[in-house]
Amino acid sequence: MVSASQRANVQTQVESAVAAGAELVVGGDRAGYRRGHYFAPAVVTGAPPETDLLREETFGPVAPIVPVASLDEAIELANSTRFGLGANVYRATSRPPFAACARSARDRLDQRPAHRQ
Repeated sequence: MVSASQRANVQTQVESAVAAGAELVVGGDRAGYRRGHYFAPAVVTGAPPETDLLREETFGPVAPIVPVASLDEAIELANSTRFGLGANVYRATSRPPFAACARSARDRLDQRPAHRQ
């Protein structure tokens, strides 16, 4: 990490998400280093939507995994933050209807600037 304060910020976001019910699957520690600003890349699942991990820009090596039941739920979650955060969509199969679904999602996502007040 670039600084101790940034490392602390990322650590706080992960710890707060875990305290709210998320699971830290891997990482999130000092990666075996006692000095420096190291933070092992982390994977977090089950973070509630209101946690800073999902609502703020983390600027650290954290991958929150958020399963959703429908395209509508995914779009609602993506549009619920004031930031234009990055996201990826994965599914078990990649049939042709998925391409149409992805285009529909793209067209329904907010097209506002990346940072909204």
